[in-house]
Amino acid sequence: KDPISVVNNIKHHYKPSKDAQAQFRFYHQGGINLTRCEKSYTLTLFYMAQAYAKIGMKFKAAQYCGWTLKRQFETNDYDMKEWTVNCLGLAEFYNANFEFAQSQYLLMAGLSVLPDDSKKKLHATFYMALGHHLLEYLAYAIEKYLAGQQEEPTVMETLNKSTIVLSGINVEFKKLTLPKSKEDVNSIFRQMNTQFKKALKYYELDGYVTEYIEIVRDLSKGYRYLMLIEEDGERSMALLDRRRELLEYPAKEINPKAYEFYWQVIFEVVNHNNI
Repeated sequence: KDPISVVNNIKHHYKPSKDAQAQFRFYHQGGINLTRCEKSYTLTLFYMAQAYAKIGMKFKAAQYCGWTLKRQFETNDYDMKEWTVNCLGLAEFYNANFEFAQSQYLLMAGLSVLPDDSKKKLHATFYMALGHHLLEYLAYAIEKYLAGQQEEPTVMETLNKSTIVLSGINVEFKKLTLPKSKEDVNSIFRQMNTQFKKALKYYELDGYVTEYIEIVRDLSKGYRYLMLIEEDGERSMALLDRRRELLEYPAKEINPKAYEFYWQVIFEVVNHNNI
């Protein structure tokens, strides 16, 4: 229920205590405080999210987490950094469950509240998350494309399921469609590539080895996914060469002793092309 209607209902049906001292304390403390009630309502939603997560009811927990974010935004009672980071986490959950439209909406909503002239690292984190979201969407889209399931009702229902929509935010909840041609697939790849390129402007190899390697590895995966629908041999080799070029640079630059795990991952791709 809308918390304001809940509070008004409380006020309408409230009957003062017959105890004079209790009445005095109640009114002395301000009576029914609408702001305090709203904060308590939001906090209750947050606790419910934690409780459902604790007992393993992940979708219920995500729903209450979304309602908490919605309440915080609509009452303008939130810390910007904390709120946007929570958008990232919730988007990741929906992405993992193939609810890509909801995931994309949350990422764009979080990005939209960041100031343009600051929070550069947080901007880059969102670009990286959007790139990864589009990579997962690309893999899913290609799977359905190859199986001929682009218009399967259950697939489309999951793809565009809407659980949380924020009021007062300048972001549209966009309905997604699955590609019906190679050009449609390539369009998703280009969008992914654009987001990762934006992230790499901040997450350079010198200073952000972990993030840089994760991004180029995801880009490499994107090229591999495109190869799944590529029938032209020369084009496939060109995609393979692009993967190698992406990963050869960090393989030469990083110290294999200091970054053994990442170097092994790169080595596998450069030499065996098997991820």
